[in-house]
Amino acid sequence: MSARVSIPLALAFSIAAGATARAQVPDDKKKLVEEADRIAEKVSKLRGLAILKPIKRGVMSKPQITERLLKRVRSEYKPDEIVNEGMAMKRFGLLPPDSDYLKLVVDLLTEQIAGFYDPWEKQLYIADWITLGNDAIMAHEIDHALQDQHFQIGRWMMADKKNADSTLGRQSLIEGDGLALMLEFSSPTPVPWGQDGFVDSVVAMMSMGMATLGDTPLALKESLVFPYLSGVKFIAEIRKTHPWKAVDEVYKRPPLSSEHILHPSTYASYERPIEVRAAALPALKGMKQRYDNVMGELGASVLLRQHKVAEWTARIAAAGWGGDRIALYVPGGKLDTTAASAVGVLYSVWDSEVDAVEFFGALEDALPSLSGGAQASSKPLLIEFRAPSGAIASAERRGDAVVLVIGAPAASAAEVRAQVWKSWSVRRP
Repeated sequence: MSARVSIPLALAFSIAAGATARAQVPDDKKKLVEEADRIAEKVSKLRGLAILKPIKRGVMSKPQITERLLKRVRSEYKPDEIVNEGMAMKRFGLLPPDSDYLKLVVDLLTEQIAGFYDPWEKQLYIADWITLGNDAIMAHEIDHALQDQHFQIGRWMMADKKNADSTLGRQSLIEGDGLALMLEFSSPTPVPWGQDGFVDSVVAMMSMGMATLGDTPLALKESLVFPYLSGVKFIAEIRKTHPWKAVDEVYKRPPLSSEHILHPSTYASYERPIEVRAAALPALKGMKQRYDNVMGELGASVLLRQHKVAEWTARIAAAGWGGDRIALYVPGGKLDTTAASAVGVLYSVWDSEVDAVEFFGALEDALPSLSGGAQASSKPLLIEFRAPSGAIASAERRGDAVVLVIGAPAASAAEVRAQVWKSWSVRRP
């Protein structure tokens, strides 16, 4: 569950934020803005997307960027949606208990943004601390402007708030497209998309820059970099044998999940995720459901890695993801409660029973960290840990499905699992 239990709540704004207010632009910034027309012509030719209308552009300071990010988040998300998303991440141990989720995301994006295109205001902005000679940054954002002119990427990018994994797939198409175009723009010779190891070497070099993210929580870090690094790999698979027109077609039939991005063959066959729907759990008396979303393959991997499962093991365990639903139940449905008093449920379905066994085995290694307690019982298909508070964290497998429950009262933990198995629905494509 990367910073995505609906997450890139705000990652989208690294390309989607905008502002109308503007500080006095220094002369070199004016020159940079004036360069946009020349860069746009080259981008249009490389990408094969005509400039349908002039691209508005401007320059923005860091305080203006921060202000605009907050404004955009608050216009797109209700306050309780932001609170619930942060609480879900805390309940699954992906954020520190006392952290301010919104502030973490906005601060991270403000530090990383060099430029962005706002598809709502149809305007391109460059950060005012960027110097002349950064044509590639402008090219990346102009590519987003052309994507928007041809494919209307604003609302399209955030089509379903209750399926964050689907949103992540779309974001990865947009950012992978932008990064691939950026590589072609910067290269004096044709980019060798078909050359073995070329894209891996580019991604490895870019990954080194992640060191600048410091102690950023893993879930937020992965949500920030995944659309770029995995997205460009996805685009590269297409560009190895096809022109940019083939990428255009993907916007008409967008990726449905992070699995599609991680494993392009599943996109080629257009493998549809299994749909899981949450339901009320009477065993959780006095609790109401406050969060409901899709975790996805990337999210499953991040959840395991966060809780001390080795990265390679986590990635293998998360492969074979078929579909899931993650939900949070809160006492009285109140927003001012703590994550520790909430109950989190994850129902995941896998491509095969073998895949489910692998994920279940990795969860067994993750549960000591995830529960913060000691093992209470272990059976072939059920593992339980008891937290110091007495709450139970448990994982149970049945065939190709695994149910994880975090924070259930000891007296009702078994009943909660039974009701999840009985009342949550699974629709296979």
